Amino acid sequence: IMDYYWVAINCAIQSISRYLELKHSSKFYKILKYIPNCEISPCQINFNYSTPAYVLNKQNWNDFISDPIGQLFSGGGLTFYGGLICGALAVITYVKKYKIKTGVIADVMAAPLMLAYGVGRIGCHMSGDGDWGIPNLNSKPDWLEFLPDWIWGYTYPNNVIRAGELMETCTDPLGIYCYELANPVYPTAVYEAIMGIILFTIIWKLRNSYKAPGMLFGLYLVLNGLERFSIEKIRINNELYNSFTQAEIISTTLILLGFGLFFWLKKNSSN
Repeated sequence: IMDYYWVAINCAIQSISRYLELKHSSKFYKILKYIPNCEISPCQINFNYSTPAYVLNKQNWNDFISDPIGQLFSGGGLTFYGGLICGALAVITYVKKYKIKTGVIADVMAAPLMLAYGVGRIGCHMSGDGDWGIPNLNSKPDWLEFLPDWIWGYTYPNNVIRAGELMETCTDPLGIYCYELANPVYPTAVYEAIMGIILFTIIWKLRNSYKAPGMLFGLYLVLNGLERFSIEKIRINNELYNSFTQAEIISTTLILLGFGLFFWLKKNSSN
């Protein structure tokens, strides 16, 4: 899944780069030419963080014990946060080679990262990769009647992880992906896609509002953390520690880091 995120990031960055090139000669555009190479490192290093984090998660430990090699090289655990955290470290190492300020490259990446997150979640929903919510057996509220039923509750027919019950009529020509959830669930990937695109718009509008390099990225960390923490309440995830999920712990950390980075840079820039 992570590879699709970085493909989406590449598309977003190239689109923004082309826009800036046509509009004016921006200092951001001069830096954007280095981004395609920067993407190689996050894709490679994502495995180093996210797969061990997946294995050490208590609900996956038994699976790892029974089949350690299979679990280490499975697609499980290739999460967005895996690429964000260790991928960021890889990019920092790379840009130092070209003597680009870390704060500047972080600000350049803020909007594309948020856009790519939203676009990537569309792929999660379309494929039915398990990134869905808890069962939703409630009737759709009247004030949402104008929306299609699947946006309130969806059974994910033909999902790629083959979760649920075998379908009576399968449209998959290979006859492999013929499963559908017994009960509708919240299509949280759709909600995250919408929120990701909205938050991208906010960050894009504010891209020239802060003088100190890194402040925009601090804002991104806060918004990304708030978005993920809020969706976890209806998203299917096992608890990791003391009723908190892994994503809730990481998103809370990102919120605190984002606030700290933002106000620290603001204070230093004013001084």
